[in-house]
Amino acid sequence: MKCVGFALTLLLSANCFGKPDIRCVNTYLKNLKYLAAEFSQTSDLPRKLTCSGNMYMSKDKDEKKNKAVNKAKIEYTDPKYRNILIRDDIITTTDQRTGKRGSHSISRNSIYSILKGDIDLSKENCSLRGGIGNTLEVTVSISKESSITLLFSKYSNGNIKNLEGWTIRESNGNEICLRFVKGKFFVNDKTKIPDGIF
Repeated sequence: MKCVGFALTLLLSANCFGKPDIRCVNTYLKNLKYLAAEFSQTSDLPRKLTCSGNMYMSKDKDEKKNKAVNKAKIEYTDPKYRNILIRDDIITTTDQRTGKRGSHSISRNSIYSILKGDIDLSKENCSLRGGIGNTLEVTVSISKESSITLLFSKYSNGNIKNLEGWTIRESNGNEICLRFVKGKFFVNDKTKIPDGIF
């Protein structure tokens, strides 16, 4: 029942009376507490690469420390080449073939920072535009050459329905396009996040 309440809160808070704006996008992202999804991803450089996997995200609160505990995991399954684990602002990548690990801090303007709702998009260099059909594209300019575009689906009345994926344009010309698989995307349903995944 709790999950239904979260979903209802998300739905109601993203109600923008048919005209989504940056406020509505901020509200949607702030209310995104849990995410579990299958995805497909393509990138251009150094060569065209298509892969797929699973993504999990959790924004819990540590009651003892009275602070947010943000976690995310990306598991690439086809091809099975790496896992990415994010805890708060530290990202750890593990090469599934060699077991080699690496860690570093996440940039403030990363897709993860946007998904956490840490960034007030109304204070960033953003643009909104209607995409194909019932979609909304929100582009956040990181620099002259790089940007992140979030893709949302909309209800027929124009309100935001769901995050469908994103496209990251890097300064080297690479474009990484991630889309969630229809029917395999769950928002604010903690039961869809496997125990011990983080």
